[in-house]
Amino acid sequence: MTATAFCLHALGSSSEEFAALRARLSGTVDLVGIDLPGFGTSSAATGTTVEEMAVLVERAIGTSGATEWALVGRSMGGKVASVVAGRTMSGANGLFGLRAVVLLAASPLSPEPMSEERRQTMLDWAADHEIGPDEAAAFVDANTSGQLSPEPYATAVHPATMATIDYDGFANGGDGVRKQGFQLLGDGQREAWEPGGPTR
Repeated sequence: MTATAFCLHALGSSSEEFAALRARLSGTVDLVGIDLPGFGTSSAATGTTVEEMAVLVERAIGTSGATEWALVGRSMGGKVASVVAGRTMSGANGLFGLRAVVLLAASPLSPEPMSEERRQTMLDWAADHEIGPDEAAAFVDANTSGQLSPEPYATAVHPATMATIDYDGFANGGDGVRKQGFQLLGDGQREAWEPGGPTR
């Protein structure tokens, strides 16, 4: 039986960030990407906090049928993976079978170590209801250690743009994707976690 790894992406991305890894590990590990709320194909209506993202991931794992599994989380996804892993190990979420946790440049359980200037710059990108290719490229460039080759770069920039393209719901007072982005850049990145849950 092939092992299963549930993969949680970074802010501004989607489960597609694991496509190359999924192809490389095919037949060895079954990588299941989960689009966190407001990114990729996942609606922001399913949750805008780290707690709500963790519940969505726990439901996906619980309904998957996987009996032995791992969590892989990058950046924001690493924070969510840490919360899910902690609750699994304590028995709080009723899941069984966790065998490993892989954190890739994970956001800490404490508030996100981001300057207010950088946070405001990112919020300003979304202020006109659209994060365009230039802003997406700036985000990717600021979060990679070196220049990516053209194909991975295009893949990295595309989900960052698509993750925030539909703002109509937010503009009209609903729970559109933009609200999700603001939640994550604002309160969500200031959330600190302790064994009992979030603190401020």
